[in-house]
Amino acid sequence: PFQIASVSAEIYDPSRNYREIGARIFAPLHATGERKLVLISHGGLGTNPANPGVELTNFTHIAEPIARMGMVAIVVGHRSSGSLSQHRLDRPRDISFVIDQIESRGLLPPKGFQGRINTSRVGHTGHSAGAYTSMAVGGAIYPYGQFRDVRIAAIAPISPQGVGEEFLAFDNGPDDNTWRSIDIPTMILLGRDELDLSGTGNFIETGWRLRAFSRLTAARDRFQLIIDEQDHIEMGGNPAQGTPIVRNFIGENLAAFFSVYLDDQPGICGLGRRFLPAGIPVSRETR
Repeated sequence: PFQIASVSAEIYDPSRNYREIGARIFAPLHATGERKLVLISHGGLGTNPANPGVELTNFTHIAEPIARMGMVAIVVGHRSSGSLSQHRLDRPRDISFVIDQIESRGLLPPKGFQGRINTSRVGHTGHSAGAYTSMAVGGAIYPYGQFRDVRIAAIAPISPQGVGEEFLAFDNGPDDNTWRSIDIPTMILLGRDELDLSGTGNFIETGWRLRAFSRLTAARDRFQLIIDEQDHIEMGGNPAQGTPIVRNFIGENLAAFFSVYLDDQPGICGLGRRFLPAGIPVSRETR
């Protein structure tokens, strides 16, 4: 494993009234040659005007194992994320803009990184509204638009919304579905205690959050991991919530997923079998 360093920055998109986007870049020190890139998006309540920058601190358990494996990870701050239109429209555009900035060297990794960042095959993961962001840049089609970025080669939504929820999910039935157009490798992670519930804890329907995986019929490879004893908040990135051994499990398995699928080369499938949290069962499904 590499030693790692991180640096934080703010960038502004002139095409969207200079919308501010935060970025915390984690990179392997002294790494040379071409290095893969993974972007990480927080949930819908991740930006807090009273505590600016806090969203960049919540995903070290994902960014650090990715960087230790020799990749570059960027925790993205979607500022702000206070309205439905910002969630729907600005979040996926933020991801494309961050990749553009890496390509143009408007966003630089920390000192000590000596490699080149590959922006032609990029990974994305995110929790809740960040899972929506993964689905959007990964190729989902929504009534208000499509946000596919062809540079995104693999996605890993954490706690994605289920069917029929008007906030960030749509579904027109199994033959005309929001998520059927996603054709890249996808790994979904869920908590057993959130499967029937909204992000606010309200009951939706039995197995509500399971529906997205069943509709990924075009995905080249798809995985779903369900972790017992975890609810929606515990699956998120706040280090004050959740179980440290589960956070470690999530981070290490995401690093393994992206290390294989951003190479687009055959690899040994150990997903869901690595770093199992002691005493907390994990269910694994593949198609």
